[in-house]
Amino acid sequence: MTSGMMVSLGCSQSETDRSHRYESTVVKTEYGIPHITAESWGSLVFGEAYTAAEDHVCNMALALVQSRGESVAIFGPGPRNRNLSGDIVVKALGIPEKPGEALAAQERQIKEWIEGYTAGYNQFVN
Repeated sequence: MTSGMMVSLGCSQSETDRSHRYESTVVKTEYGIPHITAESWGSLVFGEAYTAAEDHVCNMALALVQSRGESVAIFGPGPRNRNLSGDIVVKALGIPEKPGEALAAQERQIKEWIEGYTAGYNQFVN
């Protein structure tokens, strides 16, 4: 690996709750390719999400807004009502109401991945 930038990342949900503590080390090559190390699955994807957000936060935020059916509220109806049509479909399918049920049905490792990824994205935007 060539020389690059090394960043240590970490966060916890609160100072008293250490059950959701994530720590990652990210080393980026001179070409910006991240190499992430961590001691847990949640911490690994915490670093993945944080690093992805560094380069793609706008696309990630757009996907989040679209998945909630909130595009019109942010961007207006869009060309040829594209945002309006998308929001109608998302809401008609009930997609904004499904994540809680879907998360509850996942295996522990998948839940840890989702929680770590969410924490990494949130750490970047906050």
